[in-house]
Amino acid sequence: MSNFHFFHSTGEPTKPIVLAFHGTGGNEHQFTELLQDLVPGVGIFGVRGKIQENGMNRYFARFAEGQLDFEDLAFRTQELAVWLKTRTELENRETIALGYSNGANIAANLLLTNAFPLNKAILLRPMFLPTAIETLDLTGTIIQINGGEVDPICPPEQSHQLAETFTKANATVNLKMIGTGHNLTQADMIIIQQVIESNA
Repeated sequence: MSNFHFFHSTGEPTKPIVLAFHGTGGNEHQFTELLQDLVPGVGIFGVRGKIQENGMNRYFARFAEGQLDFEDLAFRTQELAVWLKTRTELENRETIALGYSNGANIAANLLLTNAFPLNKAILLRPMFLPTAIETLDLTGTIIQINGGEVDPICPPEQSHQLAETFTKANATVNLKMIGTGHNLTQADMIIIQQVIESNA
């Protein structure tokens, strides 16, 4: 079985564990300091993507910006899910996925293909992925999508399309369009904190 580079901080057992997925060029530590500041005591499990694109870490391949390799996405999603299911660090804890850009896309695809169970997901600047399985039912899953109103990489309409897909699958979806591009802002930080700390 294939392994991944990862970072794990147990945190307090009564608090959730955040499954953190970096953006292109990031690594397993991209959200560590931020999460420790925003939600002290939260568990963190950061995973590094295996694909290299001009020396930058990614979770799956693409042909060009905005042109995803869906065959590789399918393979990498299943590879990641199989590995995650072996990780005892994620057992018996509320698990919240947090992903940015490429990391948001792999997190979204874990949900869309029902590959790995998640209690909540925070998807920052995700793209629309036409990969949802026909039997998808995400009843009880809370999904926060933060799109950028002027994002040239993940256009606003894609955030709306992704939200609609998850809503049709019975997930509880909150879509927030933020007045920015692909970059993250303080508004994103506030929402991350609120979703992780929420008992809903």
